[in-house]
Amino acid sequence: MMVGRGVLRGHPPGLLTCAATEMWERFSFYGMRALLVFYLTRHFRFTDEESFGIYGAYTALVYMSTIIGGAVADRWLGARRAVLLGGVLLVVGHLGLAVEGPAAIERVAADGARIIERSAVHLDGFLLSLAFIVVGVGFLKTNATALVGALYERDDARRDAGFTTYYMLYNLGGAAAPLVCGWLGERFGWSYGFGAA
Repeated sequence: MMVGRGVLRGHPPGLLTCAATEMWERFSFYGMRALLVFYLTRHFRFTDEESFGIYGAYTALVYMSTIIGGAVADRWLGARRAVLLGGVLLVVGHLGLAVEGPAAIERVAADGARIIERSAVHLDGFLLSLAFIVVGVGFLKTNATALVGALYERDDARRDAGFTTYYMLYNLGGAAAPLVCGWLGERFGWSYGFGAA
């Protein structure tokens, strides 16, 4: 990566690894979120209210999990191992989302009631995959930032530039993800959008 070498000249070697890790974590997070409500309403045939409820609960749990992930890393795992564990859990969760099971079937009963038939195994697998992602983000997100901070002494003049580079890649991943994953999901199918995330 020629551009990266010029920008990172004089910075600790771990900066690019931390920044790229966080860029892809944000790509996966925002890419999956771009698809989630559409997938819940179109594939599983949840109502809008149910879909937004699941989306809201997922998002809240992700942000709360960072508190727990940071505490566990501080007390037992250390930031580096927490980031590695978080990365593995994220990959497992996203691979689970990329496995597209049968779509829900909507029928209308004789009395006019709406009946939705969903694969319980597929729905359980989907929710379990979301849980893996929640825990994975909890371990990775805050601890990756801590690792960047640990690369520099507190009074190091390069520290601000290091964090600028880190957050630049962080935001790049978050900005590109909805476009790429949304396009893939719409054009080729849910599994491609979730797989890219």
